[in-house]
Amino acid sequence: MGLRRGGAVRRRGFTLLETTVVLMIGVVVSLSLWPLALELLRRQQALTARVLTVRTFALLHERLGADFARASSFGVEPVIPSASFRLTLLPREPGGPEVVWDVGHRTAVRTERRTGSGGTVGETVRDWQLDGSLALRRDELLPGRCVLVWDPDVGPAEFLAFVPEPTIREAE
Repeated sequence: MGLRRGGAVRRRGFTLLETTVVLMIGVVVSLSLWPLALELLRRQQALTARVLTVRTFALLHERLGADFARASSFGVEPVIPSASFRLTLLPREPGGPEVVWDVGHRTAVRTERRTGSGGTVGETVRDWQLDGSLALRRDELLPGRCVLVWDPDVGPAEFLAFVPEPTIREAE
């Protein structure tokens, strides 16, 4: 008894069970990637947005938080209460960027200055139009923290507190 060669091969289609399993796997993968896709779209929109609304202000808050985390200390100008103010964040690490936030009436400008090799200074400037106002709580400066009040045009005001990283480590 030998093997038959050249016999007809019968094509078999997918069963209903196999099709259902493949579709369910596709649905699960799509739904699990949905939050990631939405987050990427939100970040892209906010990075290119010129007007920060209540929904996109979270990215400006994250940027401020990251700048304070890399800072050794900060300074505020002017020393008298004013609607416009400047926050200067000094780098914690040598060679790190100095970051300056200029906040005015419904605007915020972030300037990052890096000193490169050979003493060259590179500067990156980013500005935003705010859909609300950002104010500084000067009574909170003495304990070493910076408290900003975000008052959007729509919705309640939020308090945003920032502390430079070395101050956090000293407290532990």
